[in-house]
Amino acid sequence: VPGRKAVASADYYQGFLPNAGNGKRVQRYVEEWAVALREMVALEPDHLLPAHGESISDDRAAIAEVLSVHAEALEHIVAHTLDGLNARVRQDVVADSVTLPAHIADHPTLNEQYVSPNDISRMVIKQYCGWWDDIPSHWSPARFDQQAAAIAELVGGVDALVAHARELVATDPVMACHFVDWAWFADEGNRETGRAVIEIYVRRIADTQANTQEALMYLDHMTAVQLAVDS
Repeated sequence: VPGRKAVASADYYQGFLPNAGNGKRVQRYVEEWAVALREMVALEPDHLLPAHGESISDDRAAIAEVLSVHAEALEHIVAHTLDGLNARVRQDVVADSVTLPAHIADHPTLNEQYVSPNDISRMVIKQYCGWWDDIPSHWSPARFDQQAAAIAELVGGVDALVAHARELVATDPVMACHFVDWAWFADEGNRETGRAVIEIYVRRIADTQANTQEALMYLDHMTAVQLAVDS
């Protein structure tokens, strides 16, 4: 609204790390997102009106700061990701290695609420790369349930996978989830395995590193498992 020197930022700025890497949504263009933030700064607004969160009024410097910090964070993630891809670093390593620059990492408007810098990096990878994830066997893979069944057979059955997942969950909930997923997809509908899935993903959600979108995805999975074992 030029006459009032006001910018309605929609979801480009909401007061937390932008939701620019949502794993359950269509492509989000991180570079263009940063450009939009820079364009808002150039307008020199006196009022910033996000679609969610608190507005900022009568403080042009504060508005320029928060928009610029968000733009810098996204630009850094993009640069890190593209540098890694161009150096032929495996995609999962590229995304896993992203951190924000030290001078903005603790900025109060960059807290991880819905997504992480790693999630945003994965969205950049999705834009620039095809569906292949750099793992040779994943080009023409066996179905995941077939892989899971083979792994279960190798270790002595789904019960062995579940037992190991429960041993790991206190110290390595991420790896525990891999084991319990193999157990579940090797024998979907197994009631005991279903209990283990829910138990272990509850622990995963309790991990302070899990953001909102991640937790919602785990809850969806837990609900589907519960429905399967109840049917």
